[in-house]
Amino acid sequence: MVESKKDRRIEKDRRRKPTEPSSRYMLSGRRRSIRRRADRKDHIYVDLYGHYLLFSLLLIILLSVLDAYFTIFHVEQGAREINPLMDFLMGYGNIYFFAIKYILTALCIFLLCIYKNLLITRTIIVCTLLFYFTVFANHLFLFFSR
Repeated sequence: MVESKKDRRIEKDRRRKPTEPSSRYMLSGRRRSIRRRADRKDHIYVDLYGHYLLFSLLLIILLSVLDAYFTIFHVEQGAREINPLMDFLMGYGNIYFFAIKYILTALCIFLLCIYKNLLITRTIIVCTLLFYFTVFANHLFLFFSR
């Protein structure tokens, strides 16, 4: 009688439990994407991230920083911040406003990076980029129309 491969294994099958977002393979792993078609139905975390994701997330951070800079400029020129949370933070000063905006953006970017394989996450990244491009275009329009 021939034994199956499953019976000859010394260790448990590591694929039974999915990789966690903060696993030991986070810095030394090799998984870049989901390879098996059956695994695409579940969310799987990866160890390495692609260049397009890095570029998109860095672009979001850059546009967020530019938005904060132009918002501070326009508010000092007499405009008003329409986001109630950011308007509240601007009452404490520009440094607090900029720091909290940057920290919130960076935390959200971190979460988007971890959950990059979900369709909703990819949609959020694209929508966020489109939103920030629109906001940046509006800031440029206001800047040059003065």
